Amino acid sequence: SKLEVKNGTVVCSNMANDKGGNVKVGMANYGTLTLTDVDFQSGDYVLYTINNRGALTLSGTTKVESGKAGSKIAITNDPYNYYYTNFDASLTIDSESVSVGKVQLERYGNSQNKDAKVVLNISAGAIGEIVEDGKTVVSVQSNITGGIFKNAPTKYVSDEYTVITNADGTYTVSEKKVAQIGETTYTSLKKAIEAAKDGETVKLLKDVVLDSAVIADKSMTLDLNGKKISLSES
Repeated sequence: SKLEVKNGTVVCSNMANDKGGNVKVGMANYGTLTLTDVDFQSGDYVLYTINNRGALTLSGTTKVESGKAGSKIAITNDPYNYYYTNFDASLTIDSESVSVGKVQLERYGNSQNKDAKVVLNISAGAIGEIVEDGKTVVSVQSNITGGIFKNAPTKYVSDEYTVITNADGTYTVSEKKVAQIGETTYTSLKKAIEAAKDGETVKLLKDVVLDSAVIADKSMTLDLNGKKISLSES
């Protein structure tokens, strides 16, 4: 099923239930859910603002507040599901105006979905931090290519991207700029040389450590730009 919620505010309960217990989850997603320009607020007794067991996309100016009790989780990305087996739980954020508190990756799994994954598709937005439940039954597929984080998401960033420390103590994920041709940048010297046409100049933007040979089988110029190329010792 697909559902889009947009243009307004969602408030989780601010009161304990009649038996005195806690309101655990503000919203649970088992299908495809998109929140667009939604202010998702959490009450005093909420443990998990959103329990995501499907495909969740946050867009526009959506803000998902962390719960104010217990684990204080904004989104629990959880593929644990007995009814929809092997269904990946994915979180997609691609808007700079999206804001999210703590995101917890649930990796405990079960016999029905041991081949499922927790998927992160984050290219923008402000995210407090990403934490895990301490298990490793299901895998994490991380596609973090951007965004600003309160805690460095280094564990979830591929080799082609880097985590930069900002002046205010936050962290930004951005593509590595290793070399460039004209105004186009590349994440590795190898990619730049492969892309270069005859007569073009590849300009090095940072020191590079190569773990294998890079072959330039064309007429071109390599501008070291004061940087250093070295070979890995391994």
